Amino acid sequence: MKKYTQKLLTLFMGIIALLISLPINTAKAAVVYSEYHPQDLINNKSLYDEVIALTIEGNESELLPQIDFSKFSLLKEIWLTKTVVLDGVIINLDKPITSLNINDSIINLATIDLNDFNSINLHCTYIIGDKVESPKIHDSDPLNEEYKQKLNNIYGLQTYEEKINNIAKGIYSKSDGTNTDIIRLVTLYVLEHLEYDSDNSYTGLPLYESIFDQEKGVCVHYSNFESRLLNKLGIFAINIGGCTNLNNCMNSEHAWTAVYINDNWYYIDPTWIDDNDSIEALKSKNYQSSATVSSWYMIPINDPSSSYSTQRKPDFTMQDNIPIEYRVSKISILNEILPNNEESNEENNNETLNPPSENDDIKAPDTGLFTSDNSFATVSIVLIIFATSLSIILLLIAIANRTIRKIKVNNF
Repeated sequence: MKKYTQKLLTLFMGIIALLISLPINTAKAAVVYSEYHPQDLINNKSLYDEVIALTIEGNESELLPQIDFSKFSLLKEIWLTKTVVLDGVIINLDKPITSLNINDSIINLATIDLNDFNSINLHCTYIIGDKVESPKIHDSDPLNEEYKQKLNNIYGLQTYEEKINNIAKGIYSKSDGTNTDIIRLVTLYVLEHLEYDSDNSYTGLPLYESIFDQEKGVCVHYSNFESRLLNKLGIFAINIGGCTNLNNCMNSEHAWTAVYINDNWYYIDPTWIDDNDSIEALKSKNYQSSATVSSWYMIPINDPSSSYSTQRKPDFTMQDNIPIEYRVSKISILNEILPNNEESNEENNNETLNPPSENDDIKAPDTGLFTSDNSFATVSIVLIIFATSLSIILLLIAIANRTIRKIKVNNF
C-alpha cells in the first residue's frame, strides 16, 4: 500500500509540474522567436536554424542585404514595423513562407514578390506606388482613403459614398474656397452630426452605417469621417490611431486626424472638441473662446510644446516619410465642383494658416477604442495550451488507472 501511495503521489506531482511549465515554456518560445532581428543573425549565424519569425523595425531594413535567406529552415513569418520601403524589400526566399506582416509603415507593394508569401497582412500602413490587388493581401486598417471603399464590411462606403459626396459639395458651397475655411466647416459638420456613443452600442456596425443611420460613434468614427470629407474636398488627411497619456496609455486607445496643408502637418481631434463651446468657437472663428479648440484643433504635429506631443502616443509617426507627391487626395471631387476642372487656386496654395494658441492645462475625457489584431493570436495560443494540457492529463490519468490496476492485481 505504501508503494501504491508513493507512485500515485509522484504521478500527480508530475502532472502539476507539467501543467505549470507548459504555458511558461510556450510563452517563452513565443517571445524568443518573435524578437529575432537582422542584427541578431549578423552577430550569430547559428541562429538561422532557430528563427521562426524575423522582425524588421525602422532602419533595420537596410541590413537585409546581409541576410542569407537560403539558410533559414524554420522561417514562417516576416514582420515589418515602422519601416519605410519605397523600392522593395530585399527578400530572396527559396520557397514561400506563411506571411509578411506590415504594421505602421510606408510600403510600395508593387515591388514585393507576392509569390514569396501565402498572405500579406497590413495594419495602419500607407501604400504608395501602383495599386496591387490580390486575395493574398489583407488590409485591416488602411491609411489610404482610396482603399477603404473595398472593405465594405468594415466601412460600408459602397452604400454611403454618394451621400458623402453630396455633403462635401454642400460644405464647399458654404465656404470661402480657402483650405482654412473648408477645414473649419468640415469639422463643424462632423461635430454637429455625430453624438458620442458612450455605451458602444453601435461600434459593431460598419463604420458609416453607424455615422449616418444612428448618428453615433466613438473616436474612430469621428476621425474617419473628418478625414474622408477633407480628402473629398482636396485636402490630404489620414486617420491616426494611438493612445492618450491617460493611465499611461493603458485602456486609453484613441483615434484622431492628421491634416497636410501648406507643407505642414497638423492634428485635429474632433472627438475631444465635441462640445457646445467648441462648436460656437468654430462658428464664430474665435478659437480662443474655447479651451478645447485651442488645444486640439489644427495643432502643428512637430511642435514639442503642443498638447499632442505631451498627451498623445500615435501608432503611426511616419507622416514625414510619405513622399510629397503622394500627399494629395486620391478621392477628391473638386473637379466636379470647380469650373474648368481646377482643383486649386493661388489663394488656396499660398494662404497662411494661423493655428490657435496652446492650452496644455485642458483635460479631456478618454474616448473610444481601436481594435487590435493581437487578441486573435493570444486566444489561439491559450486554446492550443489548453487542448495540449487536457490531452496530457487524460493520457496521464489513463496511465495512472492502468498502474493502479496492476498494483491491485499484484496485491491480490
